[in-house]
Amino acid sequence: MKVLHLNQWRFKMNDVSKNYYFLFFNKVTLFFLFFFLVYPNRLIGMPFGTREFTAILGLIGFIIKKIFELERHNNVFLTNNIIKIYFVLMLLSFISLISLTANSSSEIEYIKYSITVSTIIFGSYLLYLILIKVHHFLSFQIIANYIIAVVLFQVILSLLMFIFPTVNTFFLNIQVFNEMDVSVIEQTVELRLIGFGARFFGAGLVNAYALILISFAVSFSKNKKELLFYAFSFLIIFVIGMMMARTTLIGFILSLFVLLLSASNTSTSAPKLKSKKYFLGYIFYFVLLLVLIVWVITLFIPKVLEILQVASNFGFEIFINYFENGTAESASTDMMQEMYVWPQKEWTYIFGDGRFYSTPGDPSGGYYMGIDIGYIRLLYYFGISGLITFYWLQFIAIQMLGKTFFKKPYMFIIIMSLFVLILGGKGLADLLYLNLIWGVLWIDSEKFYAVKKQ
Repeated sequence: MKVLHLNQWRFKMNDVSKNYYFLFFNKVTLFFLFFFLVYPNRLIGMPFGTREFTAILGLIGFIIKKIFELERHNNVFLTNNIIKIYFVLMLLSFISLISLTANSSSEIEYIKYSITVSTIIFGSYLLYLILIKVHHFLSFQIIANYIIAVVLFQVILSLLMFIFPTVNTFFLNIQVFNEMDVSVIEQTVELRLIGFGARFFGAGLVNAYALILISFAVSFSKNKKELLFYAFSFLIIFVIGMMMARTTLIGFILSLFVLLLSASNTSTSAPKLKSKKYFLGYIFYFVLLLVLIVWVITLFIPKVLEILQVASNFGFEIFINYFENGTAESASTDMMQEMYVWPQKEWTYIFGDGRFYSTPGDPSGGYYMGIDIGYIRLLYYFGISGLITFYWLQFIAIQMLGKTFFKKPYMFIIIMSLFVLILGGKGLADLLYLNLIWGVLWIDSEKFYAVKKQ
């Protein structure tokens, strides 16, 4: 048996300590990178947004990597996934150009879209490099945990911003908003929760996305602490997320469907059923804890409860109306029904009107025709061909994600596809940026590393 002297022990412990701090620093770096890719923002004093900043760093890393490949292998490796995505992106830009030319329009929203997606792609490359350095391989659970943690942090921050005016003022004042956002924030700031780079429909989309991720991640977890984290995150993201945007409810319903379907499936393994049992049990205890907290607030800090009641009335309006009036309606659902104004001309279905905003190029005037429904906005912009191509792009990314990280990807692909289709009936839902930050365009298991499929 080898015996280490005191100095050797000290050296060994110092080495372990350095590795621990290095690992901790890298994980914190990853957390903030995920945060600013999930919630792209532009801060006061910055010439560009956080997404562009990460893209620049990722592009530098990409160029260095490709120069190294060229020198060592006399070749540059690109995955088929990158080629697929850029092919459909170029097709979408081409359809946009036809629509703009046919309508003599100058609104280049979906020609610029290729540039926006490129910033996401190169930002994801930066994530990919650091993830491999820290974790040595990728899996659904590793990346999902970062995204869930980021969303959990965001909803808690949004709650603090709503309760404490000084916190709200600080975080709002360091962000740059466009005129449309400023107008909506002024109208709703005392009604609903607004986060740091998370607001309105976009916030609800991300909250719902996180809930769906949790419903899949539960099956892969055998760690009780991790299941505790999932249960806490699920409850908090749903409850607070509803106060940010009621779109969160769509993710909640789909995630319950995933949990119930897998639990009722006779082929589901015993360990997975056990994980779900623990998960649901932890949620039950957290609900009891939440009720206790509300009771304590009612007794000792009633003013806070009054503030939160406004936001909860907004978030859970559908449920309140159902129990009080027997109708599951809200002000937003009534408004949505009025926005289903389909094009009357065949021309619009073929070429679109080449219009995105009421005032060309000016978001402050609202959307073209006053319509916020995703399908109809895309129809008015570049017709049926553009609409189909846009959703083709969404489904390609979902399929890539499912096939990369799952042994049996079909449930994930179906649920995420349903998610994006349902959201399209409410607003312009673009899941591409969320699905690309997983690094699916950079993964080539034969040349670089193995992905641990779950």
